[in-house]
Amino acid sequence: MTYDLTNPPDWFAREQLRFQNGDYDPVPWPDHLTQYPGHFLHLSTETPGNVAFTQSDRHGEADRQTTVKPGRYLTKYFPDLLSPEVARLAGLISAKQKPSELFIARTREEISHVYINGPSSCMSSGFSNLHAHPSEVYAGPDTAVAYIKGSADRIVGRTVIRTNEPLGYMRLYGDDVRLLEALESNGYGEAVSFEGCRLLRINRNDEEIIAPYVDGGDTSCARYSPMAADLCDKYLTLSDDGEVELTSTSGYVDITTYECSECESYVDSEDHHSHDGCIYCNQCYHDIFVDDFDGNTIRRVEAIEVQNRYGTAYIHGDDLDANTSTCFLTDELWLLEDLIVVQPTGELASPDALDEDDNYQQCPLTSEWYHIDHMVQVNDIWIHKSKEEEACRSDRPLIKIFPDSNVASQYAA
Repeated sequence: MTYDLTNPPDWFAREQLRFQNGDYDPVPWPDHLTQYPGHFLHLSTETPGNVAFTQSDRHGEADRQTTVKPGRYLTKYFPDLLSPEVARLAGLISAKQKPSELFIARTREEISHVYINGPSSCMSSGFSNLHAHPSEVYAGPDTAVAYIKGSADRIVGRTVIRTNEPLGYMRLYGDDVRLLEALESNGYGEAVSFEGCRLLRINRNDEEIIAPYVDGGDTSCARYSPMAADLCDKYLTLSDDGEVELTSTSGYVDITTYECSECESYVDSEDHHSHDGCIYCNQCYHDIFVDDFDGNTIRRVEAIEVQNRYGTAYIHGDDLDANTSTCFLTDELWLLEDLIVVQPTGELASPDALDEDDNYQQCPLTSEWYHIDHMVQVNDIWIHKSKEEEACRSDRPLIKIFPDSNVASQYAA
Protein backbone atom coordinates (compact mmCIF):
# COMPACT_ATOMS: atom_id res chain seq x y z
CA MET A 1 0.00 0.00 0.00
CA THR A 2 1.22 3.51 -0.80
CA TYR A 3 0.91 6.31 1.76
CA ASP A 4 1.03 10.07 1.29
CA LEU A 5 3.81 10.83 3.74
CA THR A 6 3.06 14.55 3.56
CA ASN A 7 -0.35 13.80 5.09
CA PRO A 8 0.00 10.40 6.83
CA PRO A 9 -2.79 8.60 8.72
CA ASP A 10 -3.26 9.51 12.38
CA TRP A 11 -1.97 6.13 13.60
CA PHE A 12 1.53 6.90 12.17
CA ALA A 13 2.13 9.26 15.12
CA ARG A 14 1.22 6.50 17.59
CA GLU A 15 3.72 4.06 16.07
CA GLN A 16 6.48 6.67 15.90
CA LEU A 17 5.94 7.53 19.55
CA ARG A 18 6.40 3.88 20.53
CA PHE A 19 9.91 3.94 19.08
CA GLN A 20 10.67 7.19 20.93
CA ASN A 21 9.36 5.81 24.22
CA GLY A 22 11.28 2.55 23.88
CA ASP A 23 8.18 0.42 23.53
CA TYR A 24 9.52 -0.80 20.20
CA ASP A 25 13.07 -2.10 19.74
CA PRO A 26 14.39 -1.36 16.25
CA VAL A 27 15.47 -4.24 14.05
CA PRO A 28 19.28 -4.33 13.65
CA TRP A 29 19.21 -4.12 9.85
CA PRO A 30 20.23 -1.41 7.38
CA ASP A 31 17.72 1.45 7.14
CA HIS A 32 16.50 0.55 3.66
CA LEU A 33 15.26 -2.78 5.05
CA THR A 34 13.56 -1.39 8.15
CA GLN A 35 11.83 1.71 6.82
CA TYR A 36 9.29 0.15 4.48
CA PRO A 37 6.55 2.83 4.35
CA GLY A 38 3.89 2.24 6.98
CA HIS A 39 5.35 -0.99 8.38
CA PHE A 40 7.09 0.44 11.47
CA LEU A 41 9.11 -2.77 11.64
CA HIS A 42 10.35 -3.70 15.12
CA LEU A 43 11.42 -6.67 17.18
CA SER A 44 8.46 -8.71 18.30
CA THR A 45 7.60 -8.29 21.96
CA GLU A 46 5.49 -11.46 21.94
CA THR A 47 7.74 -13.94 20.10
CA PRO A 48 11.49 -13.50 20.67
CA GLY A 49 13.44 -13.97 17.46
CA ASN A 50 10.59 -12.68 15.27
CA VAL A 51 9.74 -9.26 13.88
CA ALA A 52 6.45 -7.38 13.95
CA PHE A 53 5.00 -4.78 11.61
CA THR A 54 1.80 -3.01 10.58
CA GLN A 55 0.62 -4.80 7.47
CA SER A 56 -2.02 -2.36 6.20
CA ASP A 57 -3.86 0.90 6.90
CA ARG A 58 -6.79 -1.07 8.30
CA HIS A 59 -4.44 -2.89 10.70
CA GLY A 60 -2.91 0.42 11.68
CA GLU A 61 -6.26 1.92 12.58
CA ALA A 62 -7.05 -1.22 14.61
CA ASP A 63 -3.60 -1.09 16.31
CA ARG A 64 -2.88 -4.59 15.05
CA GLN A 65 0.67 -5.83 14.37
CA THR A 66 1.61 -8.92 12.38
CA THR A 67 4.37 -11.14 13.79
CA VAL A 68 6.52 -13.17 11.35
CA LYS A 69 9.90 -14.80 11.16
CA PRO A 70 12.63 -12.43 9.89
CA GLY A 71 13.39 -14.57 6.85
CA ARG A 72 9.77 -14.65 5.76
CA TYR A 73 9.46 -10.87 6.02
CA LEU A 74 12.61 -10.32 3.97
CA THR A 75 11.75 -12.76 1.19
CA LYS A 76 8.26 -11.26 0.82
CA TYR A 77 9.13 -7.57 0.80
CA PHE A 78 12.72 -7.71 -0.48
CA PRO A 79 12.71 -10.63 -2.94
CA ASP A 80 15.99 -9.60 -4.55
CA LEU A 81 17.98 -10.51 -1.44
CA LEU A 82 20.05 -13.68 -1.83
CA SER A 83 19.49 -16.56 0.55
CA PRO A 84 22.86 -16.22 2.37
CA GLU A 85 22.12 -12.55 3.08
CA VAL A 86 18.63 -13.38 4.35
CA ALA A 87 20.12 -15.98 6.69
CA ARG A 88 22.72 -13.52 7.93
CA LEU A 89 20.16 -10.82 8.65
CA ALA A 90 17.92 -13.29 10.44
CA GLY A 91 20.90 -14.32 12.54
CA LEU A 92 21.39 -10.73 13.66
CA ILE A 93 18.01 -10.81 15.34
CA SER A 94 18.65 -14.18 16.94
CA ALA A 95 21.93 -12.92 18.34
CA LYS A 96 20.37 -9.69 19.63
CA GLN A 97 17.38 -11.29 21.38
CA LYS A 98 19.00 -14.53 22.46
CA PRO A 99 22.72 -13.83 23.00
CA SER A 100 24.93 -16.91 23.17
CA GLU A 101 27.16 -17.72 26.11
CA LEU A 102 30.84 -17.41 25.24
CA PHE A 103 33.04 -20.31 26.26
CA ILE A 104 36.85 -20.10 26.42
CA ALA A 105 39.05 -23.15 25.76
CA ARG A 106 42.50 -22.69 27.27
CA THR A 107 44.07 -26.13 27.61
CA ARG A 108 45.43 -28.26 24.79
CA GLU A 109 42.73 -30.87 25.30
CA GLU A 110 39.89 -28.33 25.35
CA ILE A 111 41.16 -26.52 22.26
CA SER A 112 41.61 -29.66 20.16
CA HIS A 113 38.11 -30.78 21.20
CA VAL A 114 36.64 -27.51 19.89
CA TYR A 115 38.47 -27.82 16.57
CA ILE A 116 37.60 -31.46 16.01
CA ASN A 117 33.94 -31.14 17.02
CA GLY A 118 33.17 -27.58 15.92
CA PRO A 119 32.80 -25.83 12.56
CA SER A 120 34.65 -27.54 9.73
CA SER A 121 37.81 -26.01 8.25
CA CYS A 122 41.16 -27.14 6.90
CA MET A 123 42.41 -27.32 10.49
CA SER A 124 39.57 -29.43 11.89
CA SER A 125 40.64 -33.00 11.17
CA GLY A 126 42.97 -35.26 9.22
CA PHE A 127 45.91 -35.19 11.60
CA SER A 128 45.96 -38.77 12.90
CA ASN A 129 49.61 -39.00 11.79
CA LEU A 130 50.57 -36.41 14.40
CA HIS A 131 50.94 -36.95 18.14
CA ALA A 132 49.15 -33.62 18.82
CA HIS A 133 46.43 -31.67 17.06
CA PRO A 134 47.87 -28.53 15.38
CA SER A 135 45.35 -26.29 17.19
CA GLU A 136 46.92 -27.17 20.54
CA VAL A 137 49.57 -24.49 19.96
CA TYR A 138 46.90 -21.90 20.84
CA ALA A 139 47.15 -23.01 24.47
CA GLY A 140 49.96 -20.49 24.82
CA PRO A 141 50.18 -17.69 27.35
CA ASP A 142 48.70 -15.06 25.02
CA THR A 143 45.99 -16.93 23.10
CA ALA A 144 42.95 -19.16 23.64
CA VAL A 145 39.98 -20.37 21.60
CA ALA A 146 36.54 -18.81 22.10
CA TYR A 147 33.43 -20.69 21.01
CA ILE A 148 29.65 -20.80 21.29
CA LYS A 149 27.18 -23.65 21.41
CA GLY A 150 23.91 -24.32 19.67
CA SER A 151 21.23 -26.92 20.30
CA ALA A 152 22.26 -30.12 22.06
CA ASP A 153 25.46 -28.37 23.17
CA ARG A 154 26.86 -28.59 19.65
CA ILE A 155 29.79 -26.23 19.00
CA VAL A 156 28.58 -23.88 16.25
CA GLY A 157 31.17 -21.08 16.20
CA ARG A 158 34.83 -20.62 17.10
CA THR A 159 37.74 -18.24 16.81
CA VAL A 160 41.19 -17.71 18.26
CA ILE A 161 41.31 -14.83 20.71
CA ARG A 162 44.09 -12.67 22.02
CA THR A 163 44.00 -12.78 25.82
CA ASN A 164 46.44 -9.93 26.44
CA GLU A 165 46.01 -6.33 25.35
CA PRO A 166 44.66 -5.48 22.89
CA LEU A 167 41.91 -8.05 23.32
CA GLY A 168 40.44 -9.30 20.07
CA TYR A 169 39.90 -12.19 17.71
CA MET A 170 41.14 -13.82 14.51
CA ARG A 171 38.95 -15.13 11.72
CA LEU A 172 35.47 -16.31 12.71
CA TYR A 173 34.25 -19.80 11.80
CA GLY A 174 30.69 -21.10 11.89
CA ASP A 175 27.85 -18.91 13.18
CA ASP A 176 29.79 -15.66 12.91
CA VAL A 177 26.80 -13.45 13.74
CA ARG A 178 26.08 -14.99 17.14
CA LEU A 179 29.77 -15.53 17.82
CA LEU A 180 30.57 -11.87 17.18
CA GLU A 181 27.72 -10.80 19.44
CA ALA A 182 29.10 -13.01 22.22
CA LEU A 183 32.65 -11.73 21.66
CA GLU A 184 31.52 -8.11 21.83
CA SER A 185 29.59 -8.80 25.04
CA ASN A 186 32.79 -10.15 26.61
CA GLY A 187 35.23 -7.47 25.49
CA TYR A 188 36.69 -9.23 22.43
CA GLY A 189 34.80 -7.21 19.87
CA GLU A 190 37.55 -6.31 17.40
CA ALA A 191 39.74 -8.13 14.89
CA VAL A 192 43.25 -7.22 16.04
CA SER A 193 46.84 -7.93 15.13
CA PHE A 194 48.38 -10.95 16.85
CA GLU A 195 51.91 -9.65 16.35
CA GLY A 196 54.04 -10.68 19.34
CA CYS A 197 51.60 -13.26 20.72
CA ARG A 198 53.19 -16.48 21.97
CA LEU A 199 51.94 -19.89 20.90
CA LEU A 200 53.07 -23.19 22.37
CA ARG A 201 55.99 -24.80 20.58
CA ILE A 202 55.27 -28.50 19.99
CA ASN A 203 58.11 -30.32 18.27
CA ARG A 204 57.34 -33.13 15.87
CA ASN A 205 61.02 -34.03 15.47
CA ASP A 206 64.34 -32.22 15.23
CA GLU A 207 63.42 -30.63 11.90
CA GLU A 208 59.67 -30.05 12.18
CA ILE A 209 57.18 -28.44 14.54
CA ILE A 210 53.45 -29.04 14.84
CA ALA A 211 51.62 -25.90 13.76
CA PRO A 212 48.34 -24.88 12.11
CA TYR A 213 47.69 -22.48 9.30
CA VAL A 214 47.45 -19.19 11.21
CA ASP A 215 44.94 -16.72 9.75
CA GLY A 216 46.38 -13.73 11.52
CA GLY A 217 44.35 -10.76 12.67
CA ASP A 218 43.68 -7.24 11.54
CA THR A 219 46.60 -5.74 9.62
CA SER A 220 46.95 -2.70 7.41
CA CYS A 221 47.20 -4.74 4.22
CA ALA A 222 44.84 -7.68 4.75
CA ARG A 223 42.49 -8.48 7.57
CA TYR A 224 43.29 -12.16 7.68
CA SER A 225 46.75 -12.37 6.14
CA PRO A 226 48.65 -15.54 7.13
CA MET A 227 51.36 -15.10 9.73
CA ALA A 228 54.85 -16.30 10.48
CA ALA A 229 56.65 -16.94 13.75
CA ASP A 230 60.03 -16.60 15.39
CA LEU A 231 61.24 -19.74 17.16
CA CYS A 232 61.97 -19.83 20.89
CA ASP A 233 62.62 -22.78 23.18
CA LYS A 234 59.06 -22.98 24.51
CA TYR A 235 57.04 -20.71 22.22
CA LEU A 236 56.38 -19.55 18.68
CA THR A 237 56.21 -15.76 18.69
CA LEU A 238 53.87 -14.57 15.96
CA SER A 239 55.22 -12.07 13.50
CA ASP A 240 54.38 -10.87 10.00
CA ASP A 241 57.92 -11.63 8.82
CA GLY A 242 59.22 -14.28 11.23
CA GLU A 243 61.62 -17.15 10.62
CA VAL A 244 58.93 -19.72 9.83
CA GLU A 245 55.79 -19.17 7.77
CA LEU A 246 52.66 -20.68 9.34
CA THR A 247 50.90 -21.31 6.04
CA SER A 248 50.87 -25.09 5.86
CA THR A 249 47.62 -27.07 6.18
CA SER A 250 49.50 -30.34 6.75
CA GLY A 251 49.66 -29.69 10.50
CA TYR A 252 53.42 -29.35 10.68
CA VAL A 253 56.14 -27.03 9.40
CA ASP A 254 59.76 -27.59 8.40
CA ILE A 255 61.86 -25.37 10.64
CA THR A 256 65.13 -25.90 8.78
CA THR A 257 65.86 -22.29 7.89
CA TYR A 258 68.60 -20.49 6.02
CA GLU A 259 69.71 -16.88 6.13
CA CYS A 260 69.87 -15.07 2.80
CA SER A 261 73.42 -13.79 2.36
CA GLU A 262 72.10 -10.72 0.55
CA CYS A 263 69.08 -9.40 2.50
CA GLU A 264 69.64 -11.48 5.70
CA SER A 265 66.01 -12.67 5.75
CA TYR A 266 65.19 -16.23 6.79
CA VAL A 267 64.04 -18.73 4.18
CA ASP A 268 62.96 -22.34 4.53
CA SER A 269 64.33 -25.41 2.81
CA GLU A 270 61.92 -25.08 -0.13
CA ASP A 271 62.38 -21.37 -0.72
CA HIS A 272 66.08 -20.79 -1.23
CA HIS A 273 68.87 -21.11 -3.81
CA SER A 274 72.52 -21.93 -3.35
CA HIS A 275 75.26 -20.54 -5.57
CA ASP A 276 79.03 -20.39 -5.07
CA GLY A 277 78.61 -21.53 -1.47
CA CYS A 278 76.11 -18.79 -0.59
CA ILE A 279 72.40 -19.01 0.26
CA TYR A 280 69.87 -16.65 -1.34
CA CYS A 281 66.13 -16.16 -0.97
CA ASN A 282 64.09 -16.42 -4.17
CA GLN A 283 63.79 -12.66 -4.60
CA CYS A 284 67.47 -11.89 -4.15
CA TYR A 285 68.57 -14.83 -6.30
CA HIS A 286 66.50 -13.71 -9.28
CA ASP A 287 67.57 -10.10 -8.74
CA ILE A 288 71.26 -11.05 -8.81
CA PHE A 289 71.53 -13.99 -11.20
CA VAL A 290 70.26 -15.10 -14.61
CA ASP A 291 70.76 -18.23 -16.69
CA ASP A 292 72.77 -17.71 -19.86
CA PHE A 293 71.98 -19.18 -23.28
CA ASP A 294 73.84 -22.36 -22.38
CA GLY A 295 72.09 -22.92 -19.04
CA ASN A 296 74.90 -21.56 -16.86
CA THR A 297 74.12 -19.24 -13.93
CA ILE A 298 75.80 -15.84 -14.22
CA ARG A 299 75.50 -12.54 -12.41
CA ARG A 300 73.23 -9.95 -14.00
CA VAL A 301 75.93 -7.28 -13.78
CA GLU A 302 78.18 -9.49 -15.94
CA ALA A 303 75.42 -10.51 -18.36
CA ILE A 304 74.67 -8.94 -21.74
CA GLU A 305 71.26 -9.33 -23.32
CA VAL A 306 71.28 -10.55 -26.93
CA GLN A 307 68.69 -11.74 -29.43
CA ASN A 308 68.05 -15.36 -30.28
CA ARG A 309 65.43 -17.40 -32.08
CA TYR A 310 63.24 -17.48 -28.92
CA GLY A 311 63.38 -13.75 -28.23
CA THR A 312 66.19 -12.76 -25.88
CA ALA A 313 69.02 -14.54 -24.09
CA TYR A 314 71.85 -13.66 -21.74
CA ILE A 315 75.54 -14.19 -22.28
CA HIS A 316 78.57 -13.50 -20.10
CA GLY A 317 80.65 -10.58 -21.28
CA ASP A 318 83.75 -12.78 -21.56
CA ASP A 319 81.92 -15.08 -24.01
CA LEU A 320 80.51 -12.31 -26.17
CA ASP A 321 83.03 -12.24 -29.03
CA ALA A 322 83.11 -16.01 -29.49
CA ASN A 323 79.34 -16.54 -29.41
CA THR A 324 77.66 -13.48 -30.91
CA SER A 325 77.66 -11.33 -34.00
CA THR A 326 75.68 -8.43 -35.42
CA CYS A 327 72.92 -8.81 -37.97
CA PHE A 328 74.08 -6.74 -40.94
CA LEU A 329 70.49 -5.73 -41.75
CA THR A 330 69.42 -4.48 -38.30
CA ASP A 331 72.67 -4.03 -36.31
CA GLU A 332 71.12 -6.12 -33.51
CA LEU A 333 73.39 -8.37 -31.47
CA TRP A 334 72.46 -12.02 -31.94
CA LEU A 335 73.68 -15.40 -30.82
CA LEU A 336 76.00 -16.66 -33.53
CA GLU A 337 74.32 -20.06 -33.69
CA ASP A 338 70.99 -18.46 -34.68
CA LEU A 339 72.31 -16.19 -37.45
CA ILE A 340 72.03 -17.16 -41.14
CA VAL A 341 74.82 -16.84 -43.69
CA VAL A 342 73.74 -14.88 -46.78
CA GLN A 343 75.48 -16.00 -49.98
CA PRO A 344 77.67 -15.19 -51.76
CA THR A 345 78.93 -12.39 -49.47
CA GLY A 346 79.00 -14.47 -46.29
CA GLU A 347 77.27 -11.72 -44.34
CA LEU A 348 75.26 -12.74 -41.23
CA ALA A 349 71.59 -11.91 -40.83
CA SER A 350 68.91 -12.81 -38.33
CA PRO A 351 66.00 -14.99 -39.45
CA ASP A 352 63.59 -12.25 -38.42
CA ALA A 353 65.31 -9.67 -40.60
CA LEU A 354 65.42 -11.98 -43.62
CA ASP A 355 61.74 -12.85 -43.28
CA GLU A 356 60.83 -9.18 -43.26
CA ASP A 357 63.07 -8.07 -46.16
CA ASP A 358 61.74 -9.02 -49.62
CA ASN A 359 65.17 -8.44 -51.16
CA TYR A 360 66.41 -11.69 -49.65
CA GLN A 361 65.00 -15.12 -50.45
CA GLN A 362 65.88 -18.74 -49.74
CA CYS A 363 66.45 -20.98 -52.70
CA PRO A 364 64.56 -24.27 -52.24
CA LEU A 365 67.18 -26.15 -54.26
CA THR A 366 70.24 -25.06 -52.30
CA SER A 367 68.58 -24.14 -48.96
CA GLU A 368 70.79 -21.04 -48.99
CA TRP A 369 69.75 -17.39 -48.68
CA TYR A 370 70.66 -14.85 -51.39
CA HIS A 371 69.96 -11.32 -52.44
CA ILE A 372 67.43 -11.45 -55.27
CA ASP A 373 70.07 -9.95 -57.61
CA HIS A 374 71.55 -13.46 -57.61
CA MET A 375 68.22 -15.18 -58.20
CA VAL A 376 65.53 -15.67 -60.86
CA GLN A 377 61.85 -16.51 -60.56
CA VAL A 378 60.55 -19.80 -61.89
CA ASN A 379 56.79 -20.22 -61.58
CA ASP A 380 56.80 -17.33 -59.05
CA ILE A 381 59.44 -19.11 -56.95
CA TRP A 382 62.85 -17.55 -56.33
CA ILE A 383 65.67 -19.83 -57.50
CA HIS A 384 69.43 -19.21 -57.45
CA LYS A 385 70.62 -18.50 -60.97
CA SER A 386 72.87 -21.56 -60.94
CA LYS A 387 69.79 -23.75 -60.49
CA GLU A 388 67.54 -22.12 -63.11
CA GLU A 389 68.05 -24.87 -65.71
CA GLU A 390 67.39 -27.60 -63.17
CA ALA A 391 64.22 -25.87 -61.97
CA CYS A 392 62.92 -25.59 -65.53
CA ARG A 393 63.48 -29.22 -66.51
CA SER A 394 60.28 -30.47 -68.09
CA ASP A 395 60.65 -33.97 -66.72
CA ARG A 396 61.01 -32.81 -63.09
CA PRO A 397 58.93 -29.62 -62.72
CA LEU A 398 59.09 -27.69 -59.46
CA ILE A 399 55.62 -28.17 -58.03
CA LYS A 400 55.31 -26.46 -54.65
CA ILE A 401 57.07 -24.43 -52.00
CA PHE A 402 56.02 -24.27 -48.37
CA PRO A 403 57.05 -20.70 -47.44
CA ASP A 404 57.34 -21.35 -43.70
CA SER A 405 59.42 -24.52 -44.02
CA ASN A 406 62.72 -22.97 -45.23
CA VAL A 407 63.64 -26.27 -46.92
CA ALA A 408 63.82 -27.39 -50.53
CA SER A 409 60.52 -28.41 -52.04
CA GLN A 410 59.76 -31.76 -53.51
CA TYR A 411 59.93 -32.55 -57.19
CA ALA A 412 57.55 -34.66 -59.15
CA ALA A 413 58.95 -38.09 -59.89
